[in-house]
Amino acid sequence: MSIQQIDVGIVFRPLETGRTSSGSSMRAIGHGPPNDPGSVKNRAFSHWILIFSTSSGSLQVELDNQYGTIVSQVRAFPHKIRAHNFAQYTGTFEDIRYLSDNHPMNGDTYSKTKNNCQHWAAHFLNSLRSYGDNYPPRNFRVTNYAVYEIILSVWKVTNMFKSRYGNVRTSYTKVFTSALRDYAKRFLKFW
Repeated sequence: MSIQQIDVGIVFRPLETGRTSSGSSMRAIGHGPPNDPGSVKNRAFSHWILIFSTSSGSLQVELDNQYGTIVSQVRAFPHKIRAHNFAQYTGTFEDIRYLSDNHPMNGDTYSKTKNNCQHWAAHFLNSLRSYGDNYPPRNFRVTNYAVYEIILSVWKVTNMFKSRYGNVRTSYTKVFTSALRDYAKRFLKFW
């Protein structure tokens, strides 16, 4: 496939409580392509899905929690999916599939506080940017820094939480999500 301009975006799918097959207490509502990019204000409590779109189709790329183990999931759609776009990638859909298949978190244990869809998305974008920088004519160009910084801020919040409370534990989930919400509020004025 030839190199093309691909819009990079994110959608925030609401979570619902309940038991899943993996034993998780929360899961994303719906499994098809999102019709609505989701509320920016509730992103800390949403499932994060990366969307890569051209005029001819889209890829939906996300973390999937399979019985407590992280795996990447890629779905193709023959239309453009609405998303909060924040970058353009010059490359191919095969590049995106390759990076998803080789994501550093694949095979790790899922955690609501330190190994979740938010961390997965930030890692993926870091890999995509590096791939674009190192394999010309591929390129990753941020078009909306406010959105991009919010996505990457999940690492800052995790590190801030660890320095304040030590190792992340499930019992600290409420404190962590509160810290994430407070940190995100600082960036809402830019969204």
